Parts: sequence; C-alpha cells; structure tokens
Amino acid sequence: MSLGSINTIIKLDESYDFHLARLLILMNEMSKKEYGEIIQGITKLVKLDFLLRYPSVLEQALKRKGRSTTSIKIKPHEVDSVESKMIRYKFGPWDNRYWEFLRILEAKGLIEFGEENKTVLIKITPKGKTTAKNLIDLKEFEDYFKRSKVITTIYGKYSATYLMKLMYELRPELYQMKYGSVLNA
Repeated sequence: MSLGSINTIIKLDESYDFHLARLLILMNEMSKKEYGEIIQGITKLVKLDFLLRYPSVLEQALKRKGRSTTSIKIKPHEVDSVESKMIRYKFGPWDNRYWEFLRILEAKGLIEFGEENKTVLIKITPKGKTTAKNLIDLKEFEDYFKRSKVITTIYGKYSATYLMKLMYELRPELYQMKYGSVLNA
C-alpha cells in the first residue's frame, strides 16, 4: 500500500461527514418497516456498523451463515486495510465517537432519540430518509448501500447480544484484548 493510500485512509477516518453518511445509510436500511422502523439500541447499531466498516469481517459472517459473498463485492484494498479505528470495548468493537456522530445527526434534524426501558431508540426523520436516499444515489456510497441492505436483511432481526457474540466468534482475539486496545480487523 502506498503512502498516498495510507494518507487517504487516515483522512477518511477523520472525516465526520464520511462516518455520518455511512451511519445514515445503515440506519435508513435498519429503519425499514420489516425491522420495526425504530432502531432499538446503540449497541446493535454499532455491531451492524462494525460489519459495514470491516467488509472482510462481513465476508466471514456471511460465510458462517452459508450465504453468498458476491453481492458485497469486496475490493482487494479492503481485504487487509483498516479504514476506521475501533477499540475493544465492554460489548465488543466500538468507536468512541459514536455519540458525537449521533448527536450531529440529531442536530441536523436527520434522526431523533427516544428511550424505552433504558434502551435508546433512534428514529430517522423524513429529512434523514431523504438525505439517505440522496447519498445512496451517489456512486461513492453504492457499496455501503448494498452492504447495508445485506447486513440488515441477514442480521437486522438479531439482538445486540447475539451480534456481540458473533463478533467474538468471528474475531476471538477481541475477547482477550484489554479494554481500550485498538482493533486491527
């Protein structure tokens, strides 16, 4: 990998707009009627986003389910690269910026928060749905849209606990890492 490619990856990871767009596309898929329209819990969102951020892990997850991986079209540079830093957290992979990302989306009027039985609920607003649809139309986000669709179709019905256990099965080294360690997926 060239130094230019590494710098590009670093810039992408530092770009909040990139993360906001990816999350909005994923949340738009998660909020379809067949999944209940409201996203129940940030932990579940984070686990599904982990699969989206790390396509090589998504590929492993699909193979474990006996599903085809051709629809996710992993590019050669995605196999070994780490596009975004996540850390070992109490419930598996986590990015310490998630609350910032979600608060920015809320401030922009793209999502709304609620709470039920101590579980954070996230709902995409009509403006959020329109913005997500506009992003999906951009070639740069085509893979994220296709992968989000696959992820929510196969894993959207599962609980955060199931997804957490799946992360540990796919990446057993996560379980042994110290909290706060940087994940190399």
